[in-house]
Amino acid sequence: MAPVVLFVYDRPEHTRNTLLALSANRLAAESALHVFCDGPKSSATDADRRRIEEVRHLVRSRAWCGRVTVHERDVNLGLASSIRDGVDTILESHDSIIVLEDDIVTSPGFLQYMNDALSVYSAREYVMHVTGYLPRTSYQWALPPTFLARYMSCWGWRTWRRAWKLARWNAAELLGDLDRHPGGRQQFDLGGTAGFAEQLEANRRGELRTWAVYWGVSIYLAGGLCVFPGRSLVRNVGTDGTGENFTTDQSERYDVELADRIGVRVHPNRESVRGRAYLRAFHRHGKHSGLRRRAWLALGRAKHRAPQTLR
Repeated sequence: MAPVVLFVYDRPEHTRNTLLALSANRLAAESALHVFCDGPKSSATDADRRRIEEVRHLVRSRAWCGRVTVHERDVNLGLASSIRDGVDTILESHDSIIVLEDDIVTSPGFLQYMNDALSVYSAREYVMHVTGYLPRTSYQWALPPTFLARYMSCWGWRTWRRAWKLARWNAAELLGDLDRHPGGRQQFDLGGTAGFAEQLEANRRGELRTWAVYWGVSIYLAGGLCVFPGRSLVRNVGTDGTGENFTTDQSERYDVELADRIGVRVHPNRESVRGRAYLRAFHRHGKHSGLRRRAWLALGRAKHRAPQTLR
């Protein structure tokens, strides 16, 4: 059973919703939970400090999982450094890890899905990441229960020590390797629809301090794949403009209906044609995919073809 790691800061209501949902998971009582509480910024007001203390009190208020360990920081690392440091710390003593942030509400079957993926893909090193999130569109019916993609989502995820050791954190080097990679930035950006390379550029320029795009590019350049569910097992309740990375309310775009259970099966070492098209359509059109029904049915037939070069 993989340990669950939760990163929190100063949003008590979001944290409460995340912990309540986690505790309702069918495997919660059998799981170990590590909570990393980031410290106050040097500019923190009294109100900021009260919210930080409220979050810490909430985390310690009950046994949300079978065993809970709380790691409280005295200084503020920021979300990106906090996640990198916390994941490094836990993977020193564990082979794999399940990661949540304070705004990720899980379905009751989330932990089961993540631990099933552990048993199915531990020895299949072409899989480097498992995500619990899938955006919703009008063509969700066209997807299988799970699929593999080069794209990574960080909203409720797991990885292995063997994969995380390939993570790279130098933006300039990653961008250079991406430009030399077949397909370049266009291919990595799901045909130019996603803007991930520009986010990495913004990190290089010092305009952003995020972590997930580094991990996503690291997976992509290593030739790794990510497991996606055909229905989302998590909902991000932090797209309401209160978080570090969402400063405007985008709840409607990212809202999903949660699946209770997703079975995990073995997929061969290649990206799903249909899964990639689905993710690309979401990034281009949002919930209302531009692909017509006939096109989706054609993609269903494409899954029986030989592996193709990514476009």
